[in-house]
Amino acid sequence: MTTPQTNTASMQTAIADSRFTHRSSLPPPYGHPTLAKLPASSPATAPRHMTPTSTRWNWMAGAAFLTWLYALNFLVGMPPGDPIVKKRLTTTVSGLAHVIGGMTAMVLGPFQLLGTLRESKPKIHIWLGRIYAAAVVAGGLGGFQVSIGALAYPLGNAFFSLLATVWLITIAFGMLSIWNGDVAEHKKWMMRNFSLTYAAVTLRFQLPLMIICGMDSKLALSINGLSSWVPNLIFVEWWMRTSREK
Repeated sequence: MTTPQTNTASMQTAIADSRFTHRSSLPPPYGHPTLAKLPASSPATAPRHMTPTSTRWNWMAGAAFLTWLYALNFLVGMPPGDPIVKKRLTTTVSGLAHVIGGMTAMVLGPFQLLGTLRESKPKIHIWLGRIYAAAVVAGGLGGFQVSIGALAYPLGNAFFSLLATVWLITIAFGMLSIWNGDVAEHKKWMMRNFSLTYAAVTLRFQLPLMIICGMDSKLALSINGLSSWVPNLIFVEWWMRTSREK
């Protein structure tokens, strides 16, 4: 005769087995031999999912797409600003790598944060993730080179170099964690990475406001060397911690 506890344990085992079977049938990295043995991410270790209908995703994605359009206009149009900056970024390999890599990461990143896409279309998530990672590497390497001769003060240039470095480090940890089969850590590292990608958005909002308020453009750019990405990273760390606690 079975007891309620026995039935509950059997149900949990069946659910876990179905998850293993589902994951092992997927292509790498979700079909990775190590990853196939892992249970689904627990709410205690993985951040909450976003959906296309959530207000926070709409605001985040909307600002990212507007920044992408600005970058596209920067490449092919006549955006406001210093023409020297445009010449430096559109006539050098490092400049083009930074702009095109950043644009690609910016437009793909919001979709990679959608839990619905990861679960319903894992192959699309995987291939978009590979393109995103390649774009970040190109954008980060190009950005590091561009930051050396940026128009900020030396300390501001150093801040932008630090941003490029951390951007590359977080994408490396994100990719290593998924190849090691740690889905929860992969999600956290990729959220950190996208918060740095999002520095392009916060800079586009902060820099004009500072200049409109009367701040010297060189000083404003130098301040944005930190203010465009450090608050983003802090917010994501706070959000991941609080989402796991709920």
